[in-house]
Amino acid sequence: MLLFYSGADTLPDLAGEEGPGNDEASRELFEEVERSFHVFRETARTHAWLGEAGLNADRRQMEEADRARAGGAHTEAVDITNFVADAIQFDGGQVHGSPADSVFSVTLPPAWRYGLDDMPGHDPETNSVLLTTDINVTHQGDRSVGFLGRAHPLVRRALERVRSLTYGSAAESYQDHRVSAVRAPVATPELLFTFLGRVESRSGPELERVMAVQVSENGSPRIVEPEEWTVLASPEHGIQPAEVWKTRFAAWGDAARDRARTAVTAHFETASVEFTTRRRELLESEQQELTAWLRQRAIEITSQGEQRSSQVELFHEGAAPPQPPPVWRTLVDPGERLAGFETDRTQSTKLRNEARVVLELYEHRRKELAAHLALVLPVVLPLGILMLIPEGADAA
Repeated sequence: MLLFYSGADTLPDLAGEEGPGNDEASRELFEEVERSFHVFRETARTHAWLGEAGLNADRRQMEEADRARAGGAHTEAVDITNFVADAIQFDGGQVHGSPADSVFSVTLPPAWRYGLDDMPGHDPETNSVLLTTDINVTHQGDRSVGFLGRAHPLVRRALERVRSLTYGSAAESYQDHRVSAVRAPVATPELLFTFLGRVESRSGPELERVMAVQVSENGSPRIVEPEEWTVLASPEHGIQPAEVWKTRFAAWGDAARDRARTAVTAHFETASVEFTTRRRELLESEQQELTAWLRQRAIEITSQGEQRSSQVELFHEGAAPPQPPPVWRTLVDPGERLAGFETDRTQSTKLRNEARVVLELYEHRRKELAAHLALVLPVVLPLGILMLIPEGADAA
């Protein structure tokens, strides 16, 4: 390689006609980049829905996303600990101390004890495990401490329990894992049924709502607000549910369940009608805005093509007869007009690519809106039963 050039010959002109960057392929590439920035700026500035395609990710939104990600990571760490602790208590185990402490211990239910012999913190004699959420803590005194992270066997055991509740064959039978019991401020034993109301479309769930119905033996079902029933379901009120259903509710529980489901179905149907009406109005309005956007973009793009064609004809030399106008000029539908424009090889690469991007964005969003609009009938699914035992009464 020459560091100094001292010759009589003329240095090569790198910016000349044959230099790199001046060939047809490179010019089309540069035009493509320029076209992309232009289209994204113009469309993202006036149409918020394009932000869903990543076209409106300005600095503020990126900062908000970073904060949400950091908050989510923090929440996830707390939720894993409480999730495992709740699962252990639900299956009959015990939690000693608070999951918020740097170190706490749990006494495991019988079904959770296999496969932990070599795990840090496990004491096979007492069937207990000493746990922490601080990875830097490895011992407490002479005893090892297990780090409760995603890969810990207890986390996997808790996840398996949730899967069995959600996808088990007894989903409609209100059996073991879906039933619990608490002490509650009620005069006589009552049942609290929880249900999941869902409205779906081809795009997935559009509305999901957890609802609760409280029923006594002879009373009418009553829809209970979340702030009321979540207090009743607090873990400190829990009692051992074994045999409670048989001794307290077997004679009238099934009939109460049917009354509760009828009441909550009627309640959710009313709520779902209001929701679907508002949802359709919103989506249909967005469809109209999307159509108007396509029409405006078609005018902007094809008008540039028509202007360019007029300029070429003005300075055209020769006696060749004028060519008939391209078919796309006669099309009224903006989508068809842009599609025809894109295939017109007499137009610049920049404009044709711009037309293609607009059509792709429009078609993608159109299909999304159509999928959201394809709503199905609402359904109500059972979640579980909470048996309410009067305070001070014998649970059995």
